[in-house]
Amino acid sequence: MLLLGINLTKISPKLSAVSLTLPTGKLFARKETDMIDTKPKTESGKRWKLLISGGLTFFLPCGFTFAMQMYAIGTGNFWMGMAVMALFAIGTLPGLLSIGSLTSIFQGKQAKIAYQAIGVLVVLFGLFNISNAYGVLKHKLPSAPQAVVQDQTVTTIDMVYGENALTPTVLNLELGKRYKIVVDVQVDIYSCLNTLYIPGLDEYYKTLKKGEKVEFTFDAVKAGTYPFVCATMGMSQGSKIVIK
Repeated sequence: MLLLGINLTKISPKLSAVSLTLPTGKLFARKETDMIDTKPKTESGKRWKLLISGGLTFFLPCGFTFAMQMYAIGTGNFWMGMAVMALFAIGTLPGLLSIGSLTSIFQGKQAKIAYQAIGVLVVLFGLFNISNAYGVLKHKLPSAPQAVVQDQTVTTIDMVYGENALTPTVLNLELGKRYKIVVDVQVDIYSCLNTLYIPGLDEYYKTLKKGEKVEFTFDAVKAGTYPFVCATMGMSQGSKIVIK
C-alpha cells in the first residue's frame, strides 16, 4: 500500500519506477493490441484468461476479505457461507464501481490532483495498517518471563458487547491480582470485529457470537494500558484495561 501510494503521489521518481504486479500477470496478461481481436476462435479464450486473472484477485491480502472468509468458514454451512460471501461482494460493489468510475470523470490536471490526493490517503492507510500490525505483533516478541501474583483469588468483572460495542470502556485494575473478564455478547457481529483478545494479557482469540459469553483470564503483573482489539486487523474495540 505504501509503494502504491507513493507511486500515485509521484513524490519519488525512483520509487515510482518500481511496480509490484501479480505473479500471474505473465501468464494471463496481454498487450492492449492483442485484446482487439475479431477472430471468434481466440476471443473466448482471452475472455476466460481475463476472468481467471480477475478471480485470482480474490486472494489478495485484504483484511476485510479475509475476515469475511473466516466468518463464512466458521458458519460450517455451505449455503450460509456462500450467502455471506455473496452479500459481501454485493455490498462492496457500489464502492468499487464508484472508485473505478473516477478514472473517466477526472481528466488532465484534475486527474493528476485526484490521483495525488488518493495516493496520500493510501499512504496513510498503509501507515495505519503497519501501526495495527505492530500492535498485534509486539506482544508476540520474546520478553522476560512475567512474575506470578501471590494472591490466587480471582476477581470476576462483567462486560457487555452491545449496540455501543464493549462497555464499560475503561477497566481500572489493581496491580498484583488475578482477574477474569466475562464478556456477554448481546448483538450479532458480522465484520472483522467478531474476534477479540487482549494483547499482553490474554493472547487467546475469542470468537464473539450473540447469546454467548467469552472469558479472559490473566494476572495483572505489569502496569500499563491494554486495549481490547480484534484478532484480524488489530483494530481497537474502543475499550481498554488500565493496570496501576
